[in-house]
Amino acid sequence: MEGYVKVNRWSVVSIVCAALIVLFYLLMFVLIMLFPAPPPHTSPFYSVAAPLHWFMAFAQLILGPAALITGIIALKRIRKSMGTENGKILALIGLIIGGIQTAWIVVLPIFVFISIQH
Repeated sequence: MEGYVKVNRWSVVSIVCAALIVLFYLLMFVLIMLFPAPPPHTSPFYSVAAPLHWFMAFAQLILGPAALITGIIALKRIRKSMGTENGKILALIGLIIGGIQTAWIVVLPIFVFISIQH
């Protein structure tokens, strides 16, 4: 096969991490709607589905930086491959979603700290 160009593996890892991030956000939203917290509490971490919320929240702490880092690695390797590998769009999507998730991980504790101070 002469015209075959392989997809960079790192770009596939990056897009899978990004897809899992989006899927976990959607699942958390659905779980919040289906299993609300008992009356005195407002946090979904007190609901029946709390173990799933904790798992998905912890997984997003890992998946965000993983999507970001693997997206950067993929773009560098695709650039060095001189046209023998593709997957730039996959790497960019993973990079963007991973970057947003990683920024959220960094910014959210700052907002929480500021709100506790006031």
